[in-house]
Amino acid sequence: MLKARYVIQSKVIRWFSTYFPQAYKKYSLKAALEKSERPESALAKSIKEAKVALLTSSGVHLRSDQPFEMESDGDYTYRTIPSGTSDEALTATHLYYDTDTAKKDISIVFPLQALKAIHQAGEVGEVSDSHIGVYGGTIKPEPHEQTAKEVAQILKEREVDVLLLTPG
Repeated sequence: MLKARYVIQSKVIRWFSTYFPQAYKKYSLKAALEKSERPESALAKSIKEAKVALLTSSGVHLRSDQPFEMESDGDYTYRTIPSGTSDEALTATHLYYDTDTAKKDISIVFPLQALKAIHQAGEVGEVSDSHIGVYGGTIKPEPHEQTAKEVAQILKEREVDVLLLTPG
């Protein structure tokens, strides 16, 4: 059970993002916009030959995982989600969007089954054996630098060519 402070904070932020979307977008993307260096690289192979993984900031994790910490400045850890995971084995923990719908249909924030179907149709080469869930409701950007390095290493070790990002 969340402390009243965090319940109220969540409701205020959801209300603000609903009625003042441009101001919310400016606030929430401030840290991302401050980065002037954006790594870019061209895909060296056809998407039909590429290995694809998902990364979501919507707080998706295995039901058996420790939920993301919401009663602080944010949780800067990540969760690894095996590719063989069913949607029923997943849930979402997030303070700044209404997770009720995501908990009923996790594919709206984490389309793993759709990615597998696209692979089966021959549209992507391979689905990575694991994917990443992070908690996007954080205040400070700096702790994400270490998490990003760790996640990048995991993706590199799995030889992932394309990372699809899904926000929460």
